Amino acid sequence: MLASTSNQTAQKLHMALEKCDLNMVVSCFNEDCALEVIDQNHPPSKSLKLNGKKAISEYYKDIFGRQMTHRIDQEIVGDGQIAFTESCQYPDGTRVVAAEVFELSADGKINRQTNVQAWEA
Repeated sequence: MLASTSNQTAQKLHMALEKCDLNMVVSCFNEDCALEVIDQNHPPSKSLKLNGKKAISEYYKDIFGRQMTHRIDQEIVGDGQIAFTESCQYPDGTRVVAAEVFELSADGKINRQTNVQAWEA
């Protein structure tokens, strides 16, 4: 895979997440993709595991349906991989920070995403 393909996917994903553009985010994933979420409700031993583009689309539809801002920070792009932190904030001031890692296929589509979140109490 060319690093430029990873860069293109990273730029598209970055823009889509910050704009809460569901269609653009979903277009970054392969049909048989996987997403694992570890957060306050899903500890590592019972993480949320979603398989397939449809399930991941529903997950992002829920996230984007919430009133919150999204900002991508500390982005690293490599050959076939993307990693970044995402800072989110609800209108009441509650903050969420996520560390996210993406594995890409040769065509630059996301095969696998791992998302570890920390929420303010």
